[in-house]
Amino acid sequence: MILKGFCGLCVLLKSNKSNCRTKQRCCYDVPGLIFAVGGLTNTGDSLSTVEMFDPTTMMYKGKWTCVEPMNSIRSRVGVAVMNRQLYAIGGFNGHDRLKTVEVFDHESNKWREVCPLTNKRSALGAAVVNERLYVCGGYDGISSLSSVEVYNANADKWSMTTHMHKQRSAAGIAVLDNFIYVIGGHDGMSIFNSVERFNVETGEWQLVKPMGSKRCRLGAAALRGKIYVCGGLVLWLLLSF
Repeated sequence: MILKGFCGLCVLLKSNKSNCRTKQRCCYDVPGLIFAVGGLTNTGDSLSTVEMFDPTTMMYKGKWTCVEPMNSIRSRVGVAVMNRQLYAIGGFNGHDRLKTVEVFDHESNKWREVCPLTNKRSALGAAVVNERLYVCGGYDGISSLSSVEVYNANADKWSMTTHMHKQRSAAGIAVLDNFIYVIGGHDGMSIFNSVERFNVETGEWQLVKPMGSKRCRLGAAALRGKIYVCGGLVLWLLLSF
């Protein structure tokens, strides 16, 4: 399960992190570990630092520790875990949207770069189904995107697949019953409550029941057959991408 929130750490655990990381990405699919990857400081600077929380080890209970930083500075970065390795995908370095991708191996505490995306993008959604990594939508510095790319780690190759119905950046994303759900987000003009899901077997997108409220920069997660969405932005109060 991946929790990705633009505004705050989306895990219900006590945090006394020393770093002022205001818009980090969070991942807790590496067994027993929670990672906060990149993000923004409270002064708006993008970060390369990565922090780890281990709720299963009494020695570190309630504390965050720094691990090896990424090779690139990244905020609005996509994160996902595949084959017990943490992927940091695209993002924004304070000047440009990125297409680079790097992978963290917890056992070696090292990051390595892999094949870059076809299109640069920040504020993207990332999800893993059947040992394939999918990135959905995002923002390329000009417009929100409807395009979707899929990564085969064995071939170290990205390929394009079917576009979403809408251009979406800052959407929530979750996997349920082998469907990828892309939830809310915006296209630069409007914030959405619409939801669409991707069938990885047929390559088709389907619009499903919308949320009760419009929101972007939300957190989303699947648990016990249901999808939960948390927080987000409902008004155009913050438009810095």
